[in-house]
Amino acid sequence: MSRPQWLAPQEARPGDPYLQWAQACEWTGLSLGPGTHLSFLVRRRSGDNWAQLQKSLPSAARLRPPAKQGALHASLDCPVGDLPAVMAQFEWVELAQPLQPYAPQALPAFNEAAPDLVIGVIDQGGAPLQRCFGDPDRPGQTRLRSFWDQSEAPTGADWRAAPAGYGRVLDGETLNRLYAQSPDARSELNCYRELGLMDLVEAATAGRPDHATHVLDTLAGLPAPMPAAAAAKPARLDHAARAALVLVSVPATPARQSTGTASLAQLLDAMEFVLQQAQALAPRAPVLINLSLGVQAGPHDGTMAIERAIDDMMRMHPQLLVLMAAGNRSAQAMNASGRLSSQHSVEAPARLAWRLQPQDPSDSFLELWWRAPSREAAQALRWRVCPPGSEPSAWLAPGQVQTWAAGSRPLACAWAEPGLGLRGRALLALAPVLGARGGVPAGPWWIELALAGSSAELRLDAWVQGDQPRLHLGAPVQSYLEAAIGLGLEAGGSLNALATGGLPLVVGAATADEGRPSVYAARSPHAAEVQALGAADESVFAPGLLAAGPLSGQWMRMAGSSVATPVVARHWANALAEGLRLPVRNAAAWRHGQRAHGNSGVWRPGRPSGLEGLLGASAS
Repeated sequence: MSRPQWLAPQEARPGDPYLQWAQACEWTGLSLGPGTHLSFLVRRRSGDNWAQLQKSLPSAARLRPPAKQGALHASLDCPVGDLPAVMAQFEWVELAQPLQPYAPQALPAFNEAAPDLVIGVIDQGGAPLQRCFGDPDRPGQTRLRSFWDQSEAPTGADWRAAPAGYGRVLDGETLNRLYAQSPDARSELNCYRELGLMDLVEAATAGRPDHATHVLDTLAGLPAPMPAAAAAKPARLDHAARAALVLVSVPATPARQSTGTASLAQLLDAMEFVLQQAQALAPRAPVLINLSLGVQAGPHDGTMAIERAIDDMMRMHPQLLVLMAAGNRSAQAMNASGRLSSQHSVEAPARLAWRLQPQDPSDSFLELWWRAPSREAAQALRWRVCPPGSEPSAWLAPGQVQTWAAGSRPLACAWAEPGLGLRGRALLALAPVLGARGGVPAGPWWIELALAGSSAELRLDAWVQGDQPRLHLGAPVQSYLEAAIGLGLEAGGSLNALATGGLPLVVGAATADEGRPSVYAARSPHAAEVQALGAADESVFAPGLLAAGPLSGQWMRMAGSSVATPVVARHWANALAEGLRLPVRNAAAWRHGQRAHGNSGVWRPGRPSGLEGLLGASAS
């Protein structure tokens, strides 16, 4: 490989920088097999409508319009060659995980009495035959009405095509049949092998928890005998244990895929799917959705496209309540924050060291976000990148991009978006250290930051994008911030970037015994962003709480805000089933409802919730 060099700076294009990096790498970081489509989260322009947009797109592009025509966001997939025509039609196009499309098919109706409550869990994994999801009033039947695995195409007689045109679905009738045929752990395991749920089989045989199963059991599982202090769910039957259930498993990032993209289009599709299923089951019943998923980097101000889409969905579906995990990365150096002033010049800049791990097989990303009192001040930021053992980049201004390349192969790209008003955004994207696309040196990458020609201060946050855990790798792969000069490490917190929207209830993790925030609990400089603390650890010395494992009869500990969120959500589910009406007409009313009727301490399994005062109240 030739020695990498910085190419001349170019004018930066607005739009999703992760999409631009994937294009610059000629899609080599994506797993684009035959028939694979790119997938996107899109936002329409205010004067457009979804029906017109669908007609204007190339024939192979597939738009999935939202159920409510007034919504601004939707998902879309298309072949690589159709991307320019697609991008011309929308205000915003954000790259998500690729998918294998097919003709969508509606699911058959499931005839039963309308439930009082529908609970949806959108997560990764899921053991659909777990006995903890059984119906206490109809022995031998499950309460799980749909299981949509978004990762794989349907095979065999039991899986159905999905209404969204990708993934595979077990419908209510099939789930009841398989549940009746699998009365014990051995038969469950055999059924999972036949269904091709090999990640679940591997977790069961290795004694590892399955994330979605633990979450759904915590939120809506049947009572089970286990030590009370360690239990993630109550010991007595409640409304949540009688609710109809919908489970969606969103795709995890493949271990060798290196795009920086998340499954946000798939997340939006999952929420639409839960609402569609709830509409078919019980049009008037309240719907609760638990999201124990997240990403690290982002603006952290409620302006991400998926955050806006979720807020819009809650406004348009007044029976919907969404709970979101706050995150767990407070012990990792993933954020730096501070103020840049006129004393930070190109001769004496603020400096940030971002360390890459020597065994990292995936791309790495560092986002910079800044806010200024005026548009002119926002344009005053200057930054440059200093790779280990190499010459630095040029000093770059907003609206400029510079690539570090070995021949024609890009290894790094420093990009700053033009024209964002009082806010600015930059991204440093790096190719992998190891692998076929590898070649980036491990060690500290220094980022230097300065102001040019402005006396105003800028508030700046730097966020490292989190790698997916790769348990099969023996060495750490997550990059991190190891030093800051002129900025404070972790001064901006560690909140999940999806958890700053206006309407979802955001839940942080705490210990059950003392009610203190867990040592890993996400922090935020804005205390109001975490509205509730839920038990996630038995104690400091006994991390995690017990809930169902992959097979019936298995009980496993899991910790984190992923556990705290369904602990809190179960209290809300029971209150909804008892007549709670949601005050979600606007963000201010919802926030007021949380403060007035939420529990001032830590929410624990089976304890009083503090929501009783809201039962039967008006949503006004």
